[in-house]
Amino acid sequence: MRDLVGRTAELDLLRTEVGGAAQRVGVFLHGPPGIGKTALLRCAQELAHDTGMTTLECAGAASEAHVPYAGLHQLLQPLLGDVPDGDHRFTLLRRSVGALDAAADAPDPVAVALATLGLLRAAAATRPLLLAVDDVHWLDPSTVRVLAFVARRIRGDPVLLVCTSRVPPESALTDVLFRTVALEPLDGPGALSLVRAHAPDLPPALRDRLLREAEGNPLALVELARAWRRIPGGTVVTDPLPLTDRLETVFADRVAALPAVGQDLLLLASLTQRTRGASGTGTVTELITAARHLGHAAAAAADLEPAEAADLLDVRVPGVHFRHPLIRSAVARTAGESRRRGGHAALARSATDPDRAVWHRACAATEPDEEVAAALERCADRVRRRGAVRESVEMLERSAALTPDPATRGGRLVTAADHAADLGHEEAVDRLLAEAHELPLTEVDRARAEWRRYRPPEVIGDYTRMRELVTALARLHAAGRQDTALDALAPAAEIAYWRGIEPRCRDLFCGAVEGLVAAPDPRVLTALALSAPVSQARRVRAGIAALGVHTVDDAETLALVGRAAAVVGDAEAATALLLRSVEGLRQQGRLGMLTTANATLAWTCWHLGRWEEAATAARDARQSGLERGRARVAAEVMSSALDAVRADPGAALDRCTRVDGALSATPSATLREMSAFARTTALLVLGRDQEAWDVIQERFTSTDTRPLAESVTSIQHGTLPVYVDAAARVGAVADARAVVARFAGGGADSPLLTASLVYSRAVLAAPEAAESLHRAAVDALAGWPFLRARVRLSLGRLLRRERRVTESRPHLRAARDSFDTLGALAWAAAARRELRAAGEADGHDASTGAPLLTAQEQLIAALAAQGLTNREIGARLYLSPRTVGSHLYHLFPKLGVTSRAQLGQVMPSVDRRPLP
Repeated sequence: MRDLVGRTAELDLLRTEVGGAAQRVGVFLHGPPGIGKTALLRCAQELAHDTGMTTLECAGAASEAHVPYAGLHQLLQPLLGDVPDGDHRFTLLRRSVGALDAAADAPDPVAVALATLGLLRAAAATRPLLLAVDDVHWLDPSTVRVLAFVARRIRGDPVLLVCTSRVPPESALTDVLFRTVALEPLDGPGALSLVRAHAPDLPPALRDRLLREAEGNPLALVELARAWRRIPGGTVVTDPLPLTDRLETVFADRVAALPAVGQDLLLLASLTQRTRGASGTGTVTELITAARHLGHAAAAAADLEPAEAADLLDVRVPGVHFRHPLIRSAVARTAGESRRRGGHAALARSATDPDRAVWHRACAATEPDEEVAAALERCADRVRRRGAVRESVEMLERSAALTPDPATRGGRLVTAADHAADLGHEEAVDRLLAEAHELPLTEVDRARAEWRRYRPPEVIGDYTRMRELVTALARLHAAGRQDTALDALAPAAEIAYWRGIEPRCRDLFCGAVEGLVAAPDPRVLTALALSAPVSQARRVRAGIAALGVHTVDDAETLALVGRAAAVVGDAEAATALLLRSVEGLRQQGRLGMLTTANATLAWTCWHLGRWEEAATAARDARQSGLERGRARVAAEVMSSALDAVRADPGAALDRCTRVDGALSATPSATLREMSAFARTTALLVLGRDQEAWDVIQERFTSTDTRPLAESVTSIQHGTLPVYVDAAARVGAVADARAVVARFAGGGADSPLLTASLVYSRAVLAAPEAAESLHRAAVDALAGWPFLRARVRLSLGRLLRRERRVTESRPHLRAARDSFDTLGALAWAAAARRELRAAGEADGHDASTGAPLLTAQEQLIAALAAQGLTNREIGARLYLSPRTVGSHLYHLFPKLGVTSRAQLGQVMPSVDRRPLP
């Protein structure tokens, strides 16, 4: 039997019922079109076949709903040829389903029901029966009454009735004791797995749009995946959505039965543009007015009732809403181009929202019109500000198509490419820029396009190109296109952050940015932060404070300002802002900005000791849909760092190697810095101190011939403690002190750097100042749990070695508890060792440590204590050697040991006999 995604519970129910012998009750599956009713019914039939049951089946059809016993004829036809002619009941039954003279008197319904019951029982006496009845909502009433009669009387017979319908049991079936199952849409993971199974290479932007439109409907997910995988790369899917014939039939099959005015009202509702800040599908009054413009002079709200009764629409105040998004697309597609254009023209006259009116005028236009094109361009900008970025791309493409002047058309395509980049739709960006490149672009628009395409080999060191961008910004500003100028900052700022920027190019860019607006603007603050996160930190933080973002709820603003705060080292403010932004970005489908926000959030949460949130953000960034991009690689790095300290440092090193391989194809000084931090952390956890120092020390080496980009320096503000730890372990304290002095004299306004310096000074302190600096650090690092716990561990170790064991214990206990809370296993184990050395049990009795372990961990520990290798343990317990190693890594700190040799000492009560 096939496996249906997301239907485990329903399949288990069918297995139980099919195998239930005389205890069968009957199953009634109901839900909207495409939800999987028929697929489950087919599974029931497969189960019945496998268990030796006979299957009888029928399906309701709208065209036969008025024909008496039409469904019963389908169901019983395989049995009617085998019954004896002399039995009057079966003669009656043949006549009732049309096998004999149709002109004869109509048979008594009760007699037909009794005859049906007798026939089924006779057939079931030989082999159990499955009655599979699909689309009960379209069955003729006569058949429904017979089925209800039979269902109430077969509880003790080997007969199972399984029905499907769009609605719950009604009419004669209401009081039948079915196991009724309302089929729900698939959840997010189930929907995603179904799409990936049928269209594994679907571009992320299309995949996310598909998931939103399908709303978990299995048929829609499968059919759209099959249809959309053939869409050319770079296409921005617009309304009406591309559908298969099957989807059009399923979602629009009830439209033809509506009166003419109802069909036109439904079409008008399907054409209303869904824009942020405007009513979803227009008001009922607007639809009625538009219908009158189409010639329905007497159109009224009551004309919507047949569509609502057909479960196509939900009429609410002030507008109407489709029961499923694909009904909307199916209605629009089946109407044809001419009717759609006429509908748009009518809606343009009736719409009260200016943005909707402009859109409908543009869709109704049949030739270039600069007035409409310009109005639509302005509308696209407003729509984007409201967060509807996909709609803004669609509007700009339509605006370009209606633009008579080629140069103006090209400029609008470049702007559309900027908006598409915000969606993370790189193929659409490339397509739009390629179309613009074929047109006679203005100097300003060509500069904008070139920066969107620009991929420097390493740092931005092209002063001439930067001067061209600055000139273009100034011209846009002078022409009153301030928003376009501000949006044009993003490509250069992104490149500056990820690849680095030479000082004179940086100064030129920052000078131009500062002159664009007088008041703080999120785009300006982000551009300054990304291009100069050290020298502009004070200005950026002051600008963020002046914005008053605690009252802002716009997802884009929160994401921009949150990222700016993170880059300049204000992790606490950044985390608060980014957490508020991600859900809004997800709802708007802004994959590019969402991925960046989550990757940045993972970085800030790491430093704040909010590691669960860091792990979630990193995972979401990796799974957001973007198959490439530096933010996604940054998320991989943060996952590596988390693996290193919480789970499996070996796996973390493997992940770092993969990241480094990706960076060879996509150079990024900033990402290389982050990757070195994660690799060093993993090596320190594994005790490979010299290797860790070899990796990290060269990253912090700055010379006159190799100056560090500010973006790299800003990363080092957070990774300095790891560098200091490595230096302290290999005895390179003097080198580390020089680096710390350089950072302290840099004048950066960074809370993250301040915390790193406090920690570093304590760890590197000379003996006579060590205790005072450690105690000061414990107080100063209250908001930085991981750093504070490490300082406490260091202080406790310092006091114990001075034989002040009583004073050392509170610090070691606090360190142990903090590490346990974080899940920092290696550090927790170190704190426990220090506590034991200080003469105190660590809160768990090591001599009876086994109860701290799971049953499987106890077995693994017992076998390891006997000297078995990971491979040998895995062979006995049917585990992989890597899984065994992971278990050992987790159980060592629980028992306060660091090697396999110590297991026999701390686990004397464990039965260490070999497993059979």
